[in-house]
Amino acid sequence: MKKINKKLKLSLAVSLLIVALASTPLITSANNDGNNGYQGKAKVEASTKVKTNNSIWSRIFGGLFGNRAKAATKTYPASLSISGITAPTVLKTGQMGTWTVKASDSHNGSLSYAVNWGENDSNMLAKTATPIFVQTSTFTHAYANPGTYTVKFTVTNETGASTSSSTTVHITGKPAPAAPIISDFSATSDKSSRQATLVWKTDVAASSSVWYGTTSPINTSGNPNISRPVKVLNHKVILTGLKPDTKYYVTVGSASTGGATISEEASFTTPAISNSTTPVITSLSGDSKVTVGREATVTVNAYDPNNDSLSYSMDWGDNITGMALIAKTKPVFVQTSTFSHIYNEAGTYIATVTAENSKGLKVSSSTKIIVVGPSDTTNQ
Repeated sequence: MKKINKKLKLSLAVSLLIVALASTPLITSANNDGNNGYQGKAKVEASTKVKTNNSIWSRIFGGLFGNRAKAATKTYPASLSISGITAPTVLKTGQMGTWTVKASDSHNGSLSYAVNWGENDSNMLAKTATPIFVQTSTFTHAYANPGTYTVKFTVTNETGASTSSSTTVHITGKPAPAAPIISDFSATSDKSSRQATLVWKTDVAASSSVWYGTTSPINTSGNPNISRPVKVLNHKVILTGLKPDTKYYVTVGSASTGGATISEEASFTTPAISNSTTPVITSLSGDSKVTVGREATVTVNAYDPNNDSLSYSMDWGDNITGMALIAKTKPVFVQTSTFSHIYNEAGTYIATVTAENSKGLKVSSSTKIIVVGPSDTTNQ
């Protein structure tokens, strides 16, 4: 009986010891990153819980479930990828190809695309406007020369992270003709207040087009004001019907089988109309050959821009001067005067007529008259 009581007492003591050990709090530092599986704020909260109820069983369960807390608080970087490229593999020179790029960003941010076509031209950019999970951008390009080109696409997100992907395209055929090169372009207002002259050159024979107006910049997206399909190297176009004392802006273009080229914009200003405009001689007609002793006749037609009356003087070239005066109560737009003269000696003479308005402004014009002797029967 005593032996049984001793064994019973020993078993009871061991049981009490196990219970005591199991209920003893575990002392843990708040900065310990051990097997409890917590980090940051989650670690501090776990330390507080240990002080009140952190038995050996809670340590076991804490170790099992602590990794879930760790996974819940972990942050992952954005994932940027090009998910696909649709691209041509073979094109002819001058043929337009289309490339479509699909990319995605895990944060759904907007993406920008850079394309290097594998030739001397620089990258081109396109940026999406609305952030979506999958973004698509389409590019077109034509190659002028045969060969194999590597086309590289680079996609960049809003944080500056980027990724790239490449594809190749084989270009066949002869080098495509280049668009004409425009040089020596000038726009000059003529002395007339209503005209201007445009000149330029192209390196290949090309057509001529002109866009002009009184506002800048000139819109060249529509049809030109003047178009000439004939292909030339040296181009000249005269603009008429312009407004005086007005600044005009002008752009020219030329097209050939290799494409079209548009020049830089130029400008010119038409002169103002003067209040004192000189008369204008529109024609001078009459005898060009006469015999000595016979009458030579010259007729002049002239007008004054302000419809002023005109007076005429005639120098026959042999020291003989003739005068004629037209004075009307109502000036006419075109005025005509006829002069007659007899030469006494054979020779070649320059007859000059001068028209003058009431303000003293003059204009002159000349004609050549050959006078032969009586023995010359060619004039008979």
